[in-house]
Amino acid sequence: MSVELLTSSKILARKYDANQTYWGYGFELENINGMRVIGHGGGDFGVSSAVRWYPDSGNYTVIVLSNYDRGGFITIYKLEEMILQQAGASH
Repeated sequence: MSVELLTSSKILARKYDANQTYWGYGFELENINGMRVIGHGGGDFGVSSAVRWYPDSGNYTVIVLSNYDRGGFITIYKLEEMILQQAGASH
């Protein structure tokens, strides 16, 4: 029940692209090609971090910590692309 509560949509937000992103309790909730992506990220000058959970795509969890402004995000999006591509090929 706690995981469902934390990962259910509470607030509609927009991202940089055309996909809609929702917020649960502390997590960004996206649906990319029919697969859920749950996570959160942050950073400041010289540091960045991101965590993503892919419950519909092999149940992977990826955590990236970086000593670069956007390094965590760049890395997580590349890994996300690979995970979702693999999951899409297996469906």
